[in-house]
Amino acid sequence: IGGNLCTVVLGNEIDNLSKEISQFTDEVYSLDHPLLASFNPEFHTSALNQLCQYVNPTAVLMSHTLNNQNLAPKLAHEMGVQVITDCIQLAIEGGTGHLLCGKPVYGAKFIATFKLEKKPYLVTLRSKAWEPVIPRTTKGEVIHIAPILEEAPVKVECIKKIREEDISLNKAEAIVSAGRGVKNAEGLSQLKG
Repeated sequence: IGGNLCTVVLGNEIDNLSKEISQFTDEVYSLDHPLLASFNPEFHTSALNQLCQYVNPTAVLMSHTLNNQNLAPKLAHEMGVQVITDCIQLAIEGGTGHLLCGKPVYGAKFIATFKLEKKPYLVTLRSKAWEPVIPRTTKGEVIHIAPILEEAPVKVECIKKIREEDISLNKAEAIVSAGRGVKNAEGLSQLKG
């Protein structure tokens, strides 16, 4: 698309990290605020939305992580655009300049192509589907921005993080599912056996 490659770092006391990342990109936007010290979807969405209004990017590319699966749709809603998640291919459509996003569907048996027409294009990218960026000989500029964030009643709170196994349903011998009709633990016991 012919633009600059810019990176965004969100957190608290992130100056060293921002400088380290500057060897891979044209510019680093360092959004430093105490309320960004740990992931909070409301604060992170607000900070990124403020940055996008200031910078007016053509595209916002995010890694397809658990946090970004929460963050990307919120940011898309705030910016009034669509989001395509878990992309493994990107291309610019000839003639229109729209972004074509390829992502696995139907248990990764097919690649479907989705078109984003409204800018900024917002996508999450599957990790390890892309070539790693090589460090440059010159470092990009680090631009420090202090987003305006207000402590407000927390809408989302992480009570406990549980590490779970990555289970592929495609390889399961049987899948047992329960809906709202089960209602309680006794109803679940009927599914066993």
